[in-house]
Amino acid sequence: MLITSQTKYSEIADAEKYITPQSAEELKRAAEANYGGMYDLTFADFHACANGDFSDVLGDMTDPTVLQVFWCKRFGEFVQEFADALKQTQTQPTAEEKQAARGLLKTDWAEGLLVFLQDYFGLRSFKEAERITTGEILIAKRARFNEDMYRRNLARIQTQKISKK
Repeated sequence: MLITSQTKYSEIADAEKYITPQSAEELKRAAEANYGGMYDLTFADFHACANGDFSDVLGDMTDPTVLQVFWCKRFGEFVQEFADALKQTQTQPTAEEKQAARGLLKTDWAEGLLVFLQDYFGLRSFKEAERITTGEILIAKRARFNEDMYRRNLARIQTQKISKK
């Protein structure tokens, strides 16, 4: 069966279980080519999709196409990839940092990421931060992680040198 960007998912839903893993991956790639790649999603679109609202990216989903459904499947995989990549860029707080953080207001992950983006990119508003893409977020988080770890390591080395004197 030839699947196009217009093919309705309802036409293949019963046969989906017979789609090979390779064909499913091809459909996900075609969906990304048609609707946009995961690393090109703005933070606002990513956050909306993560909360189940795909309308800004995929349009009307009342009778979805095959590519819309497979884009959603790829997005589900990407959420885990993105979360894992963000986890790798988190520095564990020191005992002193934990103590200093007592009593601070809690923020959810989206608020924390928006604050990070606004600060890192020197933006004036959170609206501007929402336009940063997921790919840019990962690059910025890796860069900040490396900066933080360098400073922490350098401080530890300097403290050790002072202690040895």
